[in-house]
Amino acid sequence: MDHFKRVIKARAKVNFHLSVVGRRADGYHLLNMLNGTLSLADVLTVKAQIAKGEPRIEFQSSNPNHTALPDDSSNLCVRAAREFVSLFSAPLDVQIHLEKIIPSGAGLGGGSSDAAAVLVTLAEASRVHLGHNCSAHSLLELALSLGADVPYFVAGGGFMRVSGIGEETKPVCSRGMKGENIVVIVPKIHSATPEVFQEFRTGAYDFSQKDFEFSDTELSYPKLLSLISNDLFLPAQCLYPALGELANYLNGVQGIRFGMSGSGSSFFILSDRPGCPAEELRSKVRTRELPVEAQVHTCQLLDNSFEFCSK
Repeated sequence: MDHFKRVIKARAKVNFHLSVVGRRADGYHLLNMLNGTLSLADVLTVKAQIAKGEPRIEFQSSNPNHTALPDDSSNLCVRAAREFVSLFSAPLDVQIHLEKIIPSGAGLGGGSSDAAAVLVTLAEASRVHLGHNCSAHSLLELALSLGADVPYFVAGGGFMRVSGIGEETKPVCSRGMKGENIVVIVPKIHSATPEVFQEFRTGAYDFSQKDFEFSDTELSYPKLLSLISNDLFLPAQCLYPALGELANYLNGVQGIRFGMSGSGSSFFILSDRPGCPAEELRSKVRTRELPVEAQVHTCQLLDNSFEFCSK
């Protein structure tokens, strides 16, 4: 096989709506979510070639935040590559370089997006150069075994309803909302997802009885604003009180709607009207006035998980 190489932008997500609607016997919580994809992205370079012996997985990273990333199975990229090679009996040596841009522990799905990018890229390498066809069903099952957000990215991202424990995905037509501006505030707080769900479980929070449906097959901008909600905000705030301080600050900002993504710690901000210019939306958030130290990113809403930059 010739040397195979792809450079991929693996994009972040936000949860515009997140309801905790139940809990399975095995302890996994059942969710009802409306996800969207952001222009904020990590950049992966994935190389593959036929292994001459036992397949090897190599991982390197660069990170402007100077946080070291592990190169073992605790890293979702590495785990995704190892489990792909094993499950599909693909005799591949794989090299992965990750330029980490999406903040970790912020509810933006960066690690899940990276893992999904590895799976999709290796599926292409196997199909084109080895003649191995990985079924969509098998790839999604592998994605779910890696994490609840991974199937969303493998399924293509964009506006999508996600339910169950992440395995049920349904695209939502979004009436041309691609390119709408969105501001993401990432406090310097690493929110631990297991701890937030543990707090939800032990803190006597009720399962949500509300569901969301669309009167037709499309999602309008006003409808999107009306759906913003997150059942994990209160337990996350209990663990990290600064998140409550940030929410109180945003409540006082005119002309916006906001919410927390995932289990935190990031918050997203939308204008209360469609088509708001990026500069105007960004100007509503004065970094120096924020009650917590935070990064602020101005992004756009996009309709797919990945951008393949080169071969």
